[in-house]
Amino acid sequence: MRGLMAIISGLLIVTCLVAYGGIGINIIFFAADRGISLGNMSYRVLGIYSLAMTLVLTSLAFLLIAEFNKWKLRQSRSLFYVVVTSIFLLISAHFLAYLNMTRVADVEIREWFIDGAIYYPLAVFAALMLFTVVRWLACK
Repeated sequence: MRGLMAIISGLLIVTCLVAYGGIGINIIFFAADRGISLGNMSYRVLGIYSLAMTLVLTSLAFLLIAEFNKWKLRQSRSLFYVVVTSIFLLISAHFLAYLNMTRVADVEIREWFIDGAIYYPLAVFAALMLFTVVRWLACK
């Protein structure tokens, strides 16, 4: 059961990792194609958000791999807490933008990267919960 949950969590992590990496690359090409400088605040925030989510998902994937190897990680608990806190903050930022609690002036960014990508934070949350259960079952 623990292995199956780890496989599902890994698939969700890889799917979201590719999606957020693609969003980061697409926003750079999108801004360059439209002749918009990356100094525009909404494009900069979206690029930083995508990069941060990609880095955090990479570290979550590393923790998932380390859970099933014989690697002895020092301070893995603190790394786990940093990753969980970062994911919760990034997911909260996406949901705040989705629920119109933050102002996003650019309509294209709102439609494509906030409203159209609402399933990815949910998938990241599901992967995080599955990973937490896998880690809890290992300690039991």
